Formats: sequence, C-alpha cells, structure tokens
Amino acid sequence: MKLLSGCPILEELEAKDLIVYTLCKEFPTDTDVPSLSNLVRANISDPHIQFDWIHNIHHLRTQLRGPFGFDTMFHNLIHLELIFDFNFRYLFRSQHKCRWLTKILKNFPKLQTLIIDEINKVDTVHDYCDGKWEDPTIISECLLSHLTTCSLRNYSHISCELQFAKYIMKNSRVLSTMTFQCAKFIETNTKLQMSRELSLYPRISGACKILCI
Repeated sequence: MKLLSGCPILEELEAKDLIVYTLCKEFPTDTDVPSLSNLVRANISDPHIQFDWIHNIHHLRTQLRGPFGFDTMFHNLIHLELIFDFNFRYLFRSQHKCRWLTKILKNFPKLQTLIIDEINKVDTVHDYCDGKWEDPTIISECLLSHLTTCSLRNYSHISCELQFAKYIMKNSRVLSTMTFQCAKFIETNTKLQMSRELSLYPRISGACKILCI
C-alpha cells in the first residue's frame, strides 16, 4: 500500500504472484486507497490489486479465479483481456462466467477490444450449461458504438460459450472481427464443423468477419 501510494504518476504496472498482508480496518479512509489515476496500462494476476484503484486505465490484462469483481466504471478502458484460471472445479462455472460477462460490459462504455481466455481448461463430457439463457434487457454502450474486436480463446463450443458469442455478434454494431481460437482438445473435423456453423449465425455488423482457428 505504501509503495502504490508513493507512485501518483505511475503509468504502467505489472503485478504477478504478489502476496499482500493488510490489517483490516473497520472504517477505512480515503488515504488508504492508492492514487493511481495516471495508470494507463496494467497486467495483473493478483486479487489484492483493487480495480477501483485503476479506474482510469486504458489497457488491462488480468487473471481471475472466478466470475466476480468489476463493480467499478472504467470510462477510458479500450482494451480488456480477461484470463480465467479455474484450477478448482465448481458447478456451472462456465454458465456463471458467460452470464457475468454480459452484465459487466456496461462498465466499459468505450471498450474496443475484448479478449477472453481460460487456462487449465480440460475436455468436459457433460455440458453443465443447461439453464435458460437470457440476454440483458439493456445493450451495453460499448456494443452499440465501440467494440470492433472480440476474441474467445480456448473455445470449446459448449452451450453458454456459444450463447455469449451469439449475443456479441448480434448486438455489436461496429464489430469487424470475431475470432474463435479452439481449445487444443478439439479435433480437426469438429473444428471445421464448428467453423461452418459459426459462419451461419447472424451479425448486426455487415463488416464483421468470423475467424475459427
């Protein structure tokens, strides 16, 4: 906390494998929050870095252990890379992740590039995404005016991933590239079939190209 508070004009931050010990305070004050308002780029894999500290950021790459956080508005964020690390198993994890993603998009009104990855992903026999999918009633501003690039890495074509991809394609008015980077365990024939299927889904942007690699 002392280190970050002493860097008021810091522009780039990378925090990896960081362990932070803090004392719990019943009534935290404004002085407990580091001033990182000039930060424009960050690569964070540590949950102790609070997102509201970096609300003015432009480029953010962060590793998450579950679908939570991002309650802060990021008015200047144009590039976001979310890496989910699910080393532990819990029920409906992909379903929760995809629905959470559609909800937090409203917090990035100027977002142009969205990259979603999931490391330690394994082939699943069962698809635990049987719950009914519902699109948000309000379309996020970034989809209406700014999002041009969306990439889903380690894509495995399970129901909730597909529903999220379809939601992005049918609501992103200026989307130019939608990329599906298939998981390594996907066989070539299956990948070709997925590519043909994905190319048939409607896109509101006439300039949108679908890449399945």
